[in-house]
Parts: sequence; structure tokens; C-alpha cells
Amino acid sequence: MNRKSVHEWDVIERERLAKLEQQMSDARIDMAEIKRDIQVIRQFFDRAQGGYRFLILTTTVSGALGALLAKFTEVVQWMTR
Repeated sequence: MNRKSVHEWDVIERERLAKLEQQMSDARIDMAEIKRDIQVIRQFFDRAQGGYRFLILTTTVSGALGALLAKFTEVVQWMTR
């Protein structure tokens, strides 16, 4: 049985902590980008006035089709295992 020394455990914990800190930083960056995207979308809707209904309809339909295609692909992959 291979036992790790206190130093080895310390190194492992430091690596885990560094990885978690990087993930937190990445999440903060992603949130900032999402907030900017939402601001741009809101500005677009403000300028488009009534045209946004068509945009919402098309994005809803394309999202539903994308989800359906993804599910179909998943089922096909499951069946061919």
C-alpha cells in the first residue's frame, strides 16, 4: 500500500485549490460576457420595437429544432452501442 506523505497531500491540495480558483475566475469572466450580451440584446430589442416578436419566434423554433436533433442524435448513439 502506497501512503502519501504530508508534503504530497499538501501539494495535491494546493493543486486542487489552484484549479478551483481558476474555475471561479473563468466563471466570473463568463458571467461578465453574458451580462454584456444581455445588454446588447436589450438594446437591439429597444431599437427593433415590433420586429422583436419575429426574432423571438424564429429563435424559439430553431432552439426547439436543435433540441430535437440533439435528442435524436443521442438516441441513435444509444441504439448503436
